[in-house]
Amino acid sequence: MPTHAEVIANTLARRGVEYVFGLPGGEIVTLVDACRRAGLRFLLTGHEASAAWMAQVVGQITGVPGVCPATLGPGATNLITGVANAWLDRAPLLAVTAQIPDALLPSMTHQRLGLRELFAPITKRTLAAGEGDTGDLINESMDLAAAPRPGPVYLSLSSDLAVTECMSRPAHQPAATAATENATVPEKLDQIVARLEAASRPIVVMDWELRPRLRPRSELFLISFRPHFSLQRRRKASYPMITRYSAALPAAWPSTRRLSRRSKPPTSS
Repeated sequence: MPTHAEVIANTLARRGVEYVFGLPGGEIVTLVDACRRAGLRFLLTGHEASAAWMAQVVGQITGVPGVCPATLGPGATNLITGVANAWLDRAPLLAVTAQIPDALLPSMTHQRLGLRELFAPITKRTLAAGEGDTGDLINESMDLAAAPRPGPVYLSLSSDLAVTECMSRPAHQPAATAATENATVPEKLDQIVARLEAASRPIVVMDWELRPRLRPRSELFLISFRPHFSLQRRRKASYPMITRYSAALPAAWPSTRRLSRRSKPPTSS
């Protein structure tokens, strides 16, 4: 029978997670090892906050929440900086930290912190493994992180529970995520274009969550209204624009990043 750590890792793999970022300590190694055995690639970072930032970017680009495990105590508090950044940038993220076993919480003082209380102000929800079916809990966490508005979700995993056998039910069909919801993007874009063409004085407002999600049609539509790309098309359209920070991030535009890699470096005169 699989352990709670193995159920978490296998559920993440079924949900499309490919990479896990972190700086592990002894109490979270069980989960990291389970992720490796489930086919997830663990990428070691120099700091827990760096792991959260890397997971955030993966979540923003792919639409699948990025995953960053950390140990308890200072490892978890280091992770808070990156998780807070994901909260402000509306990035889908699942942060998992180890925790002291429940039986030791009343008496143990070393690295004992109320982690759910610390993460609560900067996450959409804080959860703990063992509160119901673990597989369902991970599916719920991934769905919530990707649902509008996207953001981080925190999961606490006590070190004794991680190695305990888990009676998880068979995996259910996950709810639609940001990646699957984009199947209706072309139809929506046609409606937007029609309204813009019919308007006498149109204006385009690009918000934080307007990203291409790797769909070529939406890339072409959005790039045509960006001030730094397709300048000729924008001048021709003459649409006033208001942009927000994340909508103008080059990292969120795979096609422009690929183009920039193929472009030749400027020659010195």
